[in-house]
Amino acid sequence: MKAANDGLLVLGAKLGSSGIPAGLAGVPAEETPCLKGRDLSFEARDVLIDYGPDGKIRKVMTRNPGTSIYGIRPGDEFATAEGKALAAGFQETGTTHRYSGGCCLLTLFVDEAGRVFGLILELRD
Repeated sequence: MKAANDGLLVLGAKLGSSGIPAGLAGVPAEETPCLKGRDLSFEARDVLIDYGPDGKIRKVMTRNPGTSIYGIRPGDEFATAEGKALAAGFQETGTTHRYSGGCCLLTLFVDEAGRVFGLILELRD
């Protein structure tokens, strides 16, 4: 999990940690219960953190261009983003824009212009 967290530069969020990431402390959040825990949506920062039933972070989603996952930022061209994902050791899963690597899955959300507008890094179940 260390390698995953080394590539995760989203306001201090770390997979497997508990509590609010340092870069989101004091930012208003909307909490939504889900089947396996809860989501905290930090709309002012375009970040969503998903916590498991144990209270630990299991998924981070970002649309904030000031953040990155494995060097991929919202706003990057898809071809560049995919190259970075593959260079980081991720492999295509067979699902469009979804990659598997180590303990994690990486999902890229791509618009009609071929630009990444959001990313998710999540622990495998």
